Amino acid sequence: MNNDSELLHRYVEEGDEGAFTTLVHRHIGLVYSCALRRVGQDAHLAEDLTQKVFCDLARKAPSLLNHPALAGWLFANTQFASAALVRSERRRKARETQATTMESILHHTGQETAIDWDRLRPQLDELLMELKALDRDAVILRFFEKRSFADIAAALGLTEDGARKRVERSVEKLRNQLSRRGVTSGASALAFALTAQAGATVPPSLAAHVAGSALADALAAGTGASVLATLWGAITSGTTAVVATALAGAALVAWQHRAVAALEAELSSLAQAPTQTAQALQQDNLRLARRLVETENLRRIPAALPAPRPPSTPVSIRMPLVPVKVVVTPAGTLLWENERVTLDTFIKRLTDLQSQPSSERYQLLVQAEPGSYFGATSFVVEQASKAGIKNIEINSPARPADSQNWITAAAAPISPTDRPPPSIADPAVHP
Repeated sequence: MNNDSELLHRYVEEGDEGAFTTLVHRHIGLVYSCALRRVGQDAHLAEDLTQKVFCDLARKAPSLLNHPALAGWLFANTQFASAALVRSERRRKARETQATTMESILHHTGQETAIDWDRLRPQLDELLMELKALDRDAVILRFFEKRSFADIAAALGLTEDGARKRVERSVEKLRNQLSRRGVTSGASALAFALTAQAGATVPPSLAAHVAGSALADALAAGTGASVLATLWGAITSGTTAVVATALAGAALVAWQHRAVAALEAELSSLAQAPTQTAQALQQDNLRLARRLVETENLRRIPAALPAPRPPSTPVSIRMPLVPVKVVVTPAGTLLWENERVTLDTFIKRLTDLQSQPSSERYQLLVQAEPGSYFGATSFVVEQASKAGIKNIEINSPARPADSQNWITAAAAPISPTDRPPPSIADPAVHP
């Protein structure tokens, strides 16, 4: 009998579908029994789960060529796949059933013959998953696959005596795990329960159906690579007929795969349509009820609501003014920020100051020193007003002559006699 590794090599390297079918027939009892336990004896779900596991095997076969025990991988993969297949309600019911089983078992801890192994077997799967991979493989090969110690030794790379000790130690570990859960059992009784794990009857047509589905799935997934390899070989050999045959075969396989997938999707949608329609109607009713409640609540709100407060007037923050100081000296000269300037320069600086984008932020401080000429101060203020300076502050102890008052002197145009002394005139303008 060819071992699992040889069959996998023939399937991967030679595309031998018969080798893969042999693997399915050899291990389907293990996978189906485990699946049946995991889904609560639901035969339909167990068949779906079995098909999924062998489809995974067909896809992942290249990575399993050097795996020591294919049966161990199939067992573990069945455990993992069942978690995705079984829905939350089934998991909840399984937990409740498990709690009831353990409670019943605990009442018989001192009587080995009273242990209900039929109810305890599903928990053995969990205990097996807690073992190390090598220990789990040894138990599965011995009790699930009913292999001899010689076969186990060859698969795991051990001596025959080493394989026997590995199995005995693994069974002892399982017995200790059961003991920690309050279940006392002998090694022989536990071995009998493990042997009965694979006792489920597989439907006669399941193996053929699973093998065909797995091979079709793997073929569809690998169609692209196979076609490219065939085309390249045909092109390099110049065989046109081979190219046409490869294209036709690939197109047929791809079309068949898409057709089957479309039919399965349509059947699934038709099966779910009544449930989805009922759920949609229920959601619409809930939304309508909420809107009715909200409308009734709005009607109960008093009509006299407090008047809304008027929006507060924004407070304008006045920025501080930037002072620009001009001093009129007793000698009749002008100082712009402590710099002596001529009349023309003074007027030009007034124009430049007014042309600034933020000219309103500037304040002209006119400071007349004691003994300064009043007409000169009036001239400075007049020129600043003409230039458009809006913020002007005057600090002057000077007074107009007795024949004039302050307002008249400030408003009247400056006469030639009131003009500043020649010392502040620009030589270029007043030669």
